[in-house]
Amino acid sequence: MFWVLDRPAVRLDDCIYATISGAGDKPTWQSSICPTCGRSKFIRQVRDLSVELYGSLLLDFVWMDSPDILVRATLMELLRNSPLAGLAFRKVNIVAWWQTDPTTQETIDWLVGNPAPELFQLLVLGKGGSILPQNKPRIESACTVCGTLTYAPLEKGIFVDPSQWDGSDIFVMQEFPGYVLVTERFLHLLTAHQIQNYIAIPAEEFSMI
Repeated sequence: MFWVLDRPAVRLDDCIYATISGAGDKPTWQSSICPTCGRSKFIRQVRDLSVELYGSLLLDFVWMDSPDILVRATLMELLRNSPLAGLAFRKVNIVAWWQTDPTTQETIDWLVGNPAPELFQLLVLGKGGSILPQNKPRIESACTVCGTLTYAPLEKGIFVDPSQWDGSDIFVMQEFPGYVLVTERFLHLLTAHQIQNYIAIPAEEFSMI
């Protein structure tokens, strides 16, 4: 059985979340844009993420305004030293940490005079193969130049074909790389160590709507 790893439906008060920072003029990703449909094709990440943090409560997973997933150093060490396959890590650059000053109630950059928490980007290397033919998605559009197909969100589960899955404990599907799936073994490790700030939904019950 596979599970979709996702952010909690309700964020705890003052739980830290992150956004991609606009600091710097060098791109984080190398990509190409189709001149016909205008879609950006991701090629590879060339630099560490630079992020801004909001809130003061640091939990094990830190969620972003993008599909990227951040983890604190203790969770990174747990995962890296485990037998789980399909993951790697990159250090994250924290350029600002916005939180409320308890004395003035003003929003300030806590990095002024305080150390930044150590965070890492969780890189999902595992491949689950195509959603086809085991899922029955509707094609919303197709580019005649780059060949990109855009599918409607899956409403009645994500079904993985074991013959296409590479055996990794954490992986993404070819057509929907923004949704991270994990194995029972991955989920068991999180549960056994009481890891916080995530939910796991059975893949066959998951809806993208």
